Amino acid sequence: MATEKDNSDEEQHDLASATRALTAALSNLTRAVTKETGKNLSGTLRKTSEQLSSAAAKIESTAESIRDRGKQGQTKAERTRAEIIGAARRVFAKKGYEGAAVADIAAEAGFTKGALYANFPSKAALFLTVLRDLERQQDELMDEYRQANRMPDFLCAGDYSESEREILLINMESWIYAVRHPESREELGAMLSKTKDGVAELIARSKGRSQATEEDGDAAYAALSINVLSSVAGTMLGSEEVRATASRLFSQILGDAGEAPREGGSSAADAGKPHNGTEGPTEEA
Repeated sequence: MATEKDNSDEEQHDLASATRALTAALSNLTRAVTKETGKNLSGTLRKTSEQLSSAAAKIESTAESIRDRGKQGQTKAERTRAEIIGAARRVFAKKGYEGAAVADIAAEAGFTKGALYANFPSKAALFLTVLRDLERQQDELMDEYRQANRMPDFLCAGDYSESEREILLINMESWIYAVRHPESREELGAMLSKTKDGVAELIARSKGRSQATEEDGDAAYAALSINVLSSVAGTMLGSEEVRATASRLFSQILGDAGEAPREGGSSAADAGKPHNGTEGPTEEA
């Protein structure tokens, strides 16, 4: 559907084109009259043609300037929107959906509440936008894993970086939100299913299958569940012991798929194992 700005641009373009066409027509008329009536009338028409040509150039320049300003304004609006989404993501991760106030998000983004509401009609609309933006980023990340034909690092390691913890917290908030807001369950449930299906596909590929089986789907659900619980438990109980337990569980569930090398050369199954091969976290001397 065309916007008012699109219609305005088209009208400006049509006006400039029409003026140029009129100028060209008058130029042709000038040449024709010159042959018939002499220099005086020809000079008058030539002067008129030049004036119209100058006017056409000014109109076209003005229209182009207006279009440029519109593009710059749109870019600024998109930048403002992106900054608000980023700030909302940080605040929602820190305070949760229920604890986050619109004023908190606006302050984090460096805008007024009015500017925030000019872009998002409500806190709920902003939260859902954050989740959709996160879904897009996760889709891109899953594509990278598919191209590299390997499992996501956080599944193999049973641990999270700080940025991944933020994603975890946002995802957990989305699940709580879906429980409390039934109208959102269809969309948020589809997001969760897409993540599960993506992991199942990677598991299938790691085992030489072109399509995921029901068993791969079950393994994906189990791996994601362990991943979430181990990250939360690791924060509460200490990451080393929990990571070792999670890594052993990943190895049991994912099999060879869980043997992706970690940074430093060890596999997920090796996490928490001393070099003599016995299981369990390494005790400090």
